[in-house]
Amino acid sequence: MKNLHVAWEYHSGDSGQVQCNPIMVDTVLYGITASNYVFALNAVTGKELWKNKSSEGFSGNVNRGVVYWEDGNDKRIIFAYGEWLTALDARTGKVIHTFGHNGRVSLKLGLGKAAEGKYVGSTTPGTVFEDIMIMPIRVGEGEGAAPGYIQAFHIKTGKLAWVFHTIPQPGEPGYETWPADAYKNDAIGGANNWAGMAIDRKRGIVFVPTGSMPLIFTEQNVTERTNMQTV
Repeated sequence: MKNLHVAWEYHSGDSGQVQCNPIMVDTVLYGITASNYVFALNAVTGKELWKNKSSEGFSGNVNRGVVYWEDGNDKRIIFAYGEWLTALDARTGKVIHTFGHNGRVSLKLGLGKAAEGKYVGSTTPGTVFEDIMIMPIRVGEGEGAAPGYIQAFHIKTGKLAWVFHTIPQPGEPGYETWPADAYKNDAIGGANNWAGMAIDRKRGIVFVPTGSMPLIFTEQNVTERTNMQTV
């Protein structure tokens, strides 16, 4: 240990609280600064390869990291700031404008009218399964918060793949355990996942801790709403 020495340092050029856990892909390190600027470094030398400032002017929560995805020559970094999910070319840092609308999609997309005018954001990277990304979100913690439904987005297009209602609707498992028509009540929200998820890729099962109860579901019961287990 006494022979350890600093190999390189990277100065982001901004200030604030950094909570990012960088990721490594081959010899490139990807991360995000206190101001939500995404960057790529040569992991051997620390040289900056690119920095993206799509979040310029946004003041909000800290961000704990980014997601890497590739399919052949299509290599992407996906990150969230505020209510927006943005796709970048992992090689250049440029926005991929074919993703969503001009490169970004709102995290309110699958939450319905109950989220209009309410706080929705994300401080934790999404969980990737094949070509979709399942997103954690942060919502308000008091009465009248936006609903914390679990949403999955197609990584190539930004389109909504599916939505899991953590506040169940009629005909969905658990509906009878909530007050009647709770999903319609504008004062009831939350039941969101903000800390991230774990996935069993072999069986296609994602494990989701929420603010109210932990859920386990598969791609099948997202669409059929069957065999959901509460643990």
